Amino acid sequence: MNRFIFQFSKLIVMELGASQTAHCEQWKQPFFSNRLIQIRAICLIVFLVKILLYGIAWNKSPTVPETFFDGSKTRVDYSRFHPAIRKLAIFDAGWYLDIVSNNYTNGKDSGAFYPLWPFLLSVFGCANNPWAPLVSAGLSVVFWCFGLGLIFSWAAKEFSYHMAWCVVLVNLLLPSSMTFWLGFTESLFFFLFASFLKYSVGARLWISLVAALLLSVSRPVGIFVVLMPVIWWVLGIRRLFSAFCILAFVAGFMLYFGVMWYSLGSPFAGWSAQKFHVNKPSLSYVVDFPKFIDSLFNITSFHDPQGSFLDRFIFVISFWCVVRLWWIRPSWCVVSMLMLLVPAMTNQFLSFSRFTIVVIPLFIPMGEILIQLRWPALSALIFGSLATQFYLISRFFSFEWAT
Repeated sequence: MNRFIFQFSKLIVMELGASQTAHCEQWKQPFFSNRLIQIRAICLIVFLVKILLYGIAWNKSPTVPETFFDGSKTRVDYSRFHPAIRKLAIFDAGWYLDIVSNNYTNGKDSGAFYPLWPFLLSVFGCANNPWAPLVSAGLSVVFWCFGLGLIFSWAAKEFSYHMAWCVVLVNLLLPSSMTFWLGFTESLFFFLFASFLKYSVGARLWISLVAALLLSVSRPVGIFVVLMPVIWWVLGIRRLFSAFCILAFVAGFMLYFGVMWYSLGSPFAGWSAQKFHVNKPSLSYVVDFPKFIDSLFNITSFHDPQGSFLDRFIFVISFWCVVRLWWIRPSWCVVSMLMLLVPAMTNQFLSFSRFTIVVIPLFIPMGEILIQLRWPALSALIFGSLATQFYLISRFFSFEWAT
């Protein structure tokens, strides 16, 4: 009994953040003062190089072919869009614009997409707008910028400015971070998750409650974040606020089912629409461990929908980093584990590298790795990441699998 009380008390101390001092003291030493200036400079250089690579990929890619979408999966009428920006409406970006213009439709992939991003696009006038793809991509960049500012402030307060800049660099270097500059929903989710983490402590708790409500309507993994306030409540940490957070998450989840019911006639229509996707994702795969192991080692190319080496490599690195999160903040570890494992198992690693870019607590152990790297290793990592991002964005603008 005494051992249980001791372990429970230790967990409370870790969750309150007291364990960070011993674990992160090395990040605050004077030795890193020059390193901080260097990391800032690297962030700026990487950002500018990414803009350059994005522009090169755009210019060297072909225009969207008229036959890009087959007749059975017609998404958006491309003749509506200005020819110069049609490439911004391919893949998921096209599905979101389809929902804006034509609402949800049974028997199509669009039912699998969550409603918050299409709603915002409609608010900003994307319905039947020839410049809708550009508006969508622009909004995505804006949400990413605000989210980046929030996680910088959050990491600086929780840890140090050294860690905050490393978190920014991690965000810039993740291979699928190019998605933040496209009309996908990742930027919105990233902004909402950052808002929840930033404002769950302090005087503006209502912002985190709003973020909690909207997280469950923006992406499927949003509901997993509810485990943070659940753990706080169990441990007796700010129980009233934790209870309101839990209610906000549940209300958002119920709102999603309500939208699906109203739009498609069934609250579970969105889950049924998963069968139209490449790997036919299913929640039943979560308990099919042999299938998961088989999928993990089923590598067929560097990057494709079903046998991507890149997705599986990032999964291994991310899983190792998530385990390290336990010693920093247990609730972050639990939520991040679910946000990585469930998509990996249900989707059989389809688009897994894209799922990692919104798991914000994961940036902390990754930032810890960056802090400890020597210049030759850090330079190689930056070069490899930028080369991979250029490869992916070039494939995307050439209508090949990239996300």
